[in-house]
Amino acid sequence: MLRSTTAAPSRHSAGPHPRDRRRVSHGPRRLLLALVAGVSLTAMTACAGPHQDRTARTAKDLEVSRSPAPAALTSQGARHALLTMAYLGSQWTEVRDVPGAYDDLLQATVDRRQFYLNDAGAGACQQLLDRLSRNRLVAAAPDGSAHAVAVFASDDGARLRYEVGAYPADRLAADRTWLAALPDRCDQFEATRPDGSRESVQVTALDVPKTGGTRQALQVVARGTTNGVPFTLSLDVALVTSESSAISVINGGLGGASAVATEQAVRLGGERLATVLAGGTPPASPDGLFD
Repeated sequence: MLRSTTAAPSRHSAGPHPRDRRRVSHGPRRLLLALVAGVSLTAMTACAGPHQDRTARTAKDLEVSRSPAPAALTSQGARHALLTMAYLGSQWTEVRDVPGAYDDLLQATVDRRQFYLNDAGAGACQQLLDRLSRNRLVAAAPDGSAHAVAVFASDDGARLRYEVGAYPADRLAADRTWLAALPDRCDQFEATRPDGSRESVQVTALDVPKTGGTRQALQVVARGTTNGVPFTLSLDVALVTSESSAISVINGGLGGASAVATEQAVRLGGERLATVLAGGTPPASPDGLFD
């Protein structure tokens, strides 16, 4: 007689053992925890990054803010910033600050008809002639006693006027803007002198050394006749500014303008002014400059 038997259910066919279920359920949980930890770490890094950048920027700003500002120009400092003959060469001699022989050649009235409706352009060019005829490149008067002038005459009849002074900073900024626009605004124009004669004036930009300070420079050439005699007057004009202090240079004459003298006045003068504003005293003569 056959005996019926019932097979015991297999552990594998009936599904995972409860302990196996617990092991299987750990997988998603660990994955979730890893994802949460990764997101948290990313968020912390993102938050720390800008904070660190802000900290670095703040430290840098503090370092910049601690940089010493240029000192205010004094009357003694203005005198120390002046050029001496040693800086220009043996062909130059210091002379008194009196009107030059050619100053009246620039006393002329701009012919506004050639500017059509551009009255501002005509006015800017008229200012140039007026200031040069008065030997004053900066419109504003110097502040207090912080002002000094040195004038030099060369063997060929040229004259170099070198002026140092403290002025309102906004007026200096306006003068720099005015000078920078003159080559385009004026270019070449006609003007009438008091005796009725006419002269042609040409204004071009002038390259000067870029060391220290902010600078604008022009070359102005006027051609005409005086007492029936033709003349050509050439002037180099430069303005070097640092905060509220400035150097102005007017160099030239009927024999032309020495480019070397203009460059020396701008470069070495700018260095002398920077030394004074930093609290130092520049040397009376530059060693080896003309060796």
